[in-house]
Amino acid sequence: LMSGTNVILTGNTVSSDWTAAGGGAHVEQGELELTNAIVAQNEVEGRYLATGAGLSLGTHGELVLENVDIVQNLAVSNTYAQGAGLAWVWLAGGAGDISFDLMNTSIYDNDLVGVYETGHGMFCYGGQSALSAEHVNWYGQDQNLNYDCSAMKTVCVACIEEDPLYTDAEALDMTLQSGSPLINAGSFDLSDADGSRSDIGAYGGPDGASW
Repeated sequence: LMSGTNVILTGNTVSSDWTAAGGGAHVEQGELELTNAIVAQNEVEGRYLATGAGLSLGTHGELVLENVDIVQNLAVSNTYAQGAGLAWVWLAGGAGDISFDLMNTSIYDNDLVGVYETGHGMFCYGGQSALSAEHVNWYGQDQNLNYDCSAMKTVCVACIEEDPLYTDAEALDMTLQSGSPLINAGSFDLSDADGSRSDIGAYGGPDGASW
């Protein structure tokens, strides 16, 4: 188990002559938990395949995100570019067991550059993926979801598609402007430090004020 609170994963580049994955982090097996985290402006560059510019999972990985912003990650390939934002979930040959659990998470403005572009926000492959999402915001990607990730919107509880109105995403300031639709839009099971209903994003929830 790897875990972190008030974490920023940014400015990383992974390059390969063939396949590049996991600009922010890659979990081949085991569990990664991120709470009140920012995964932003990471890049993967692969000649054949670029995937999971923000986060990627291997065949036995588990990802648990609570109050996380996944913003402006980029996957670039001469051929296949997949899953720029929240990770490309890979099950080789449909085997393996992976899962991810998203709560109060915003996936925003991630991008792909390739001949074949699939799943700007998120890409999944493999029928044994376990998907769980609650109070997730998807916005600003040409194609948010693809392949098995299409099930995410079916199971997603109280999810929205709104401009988050970050103060300055380019400068990694993911605080929310007044009037942001992510304010008080998070899980009813979590409260912000001021006792109000939790916000979506890195500055929401009980640990959001500890940055």
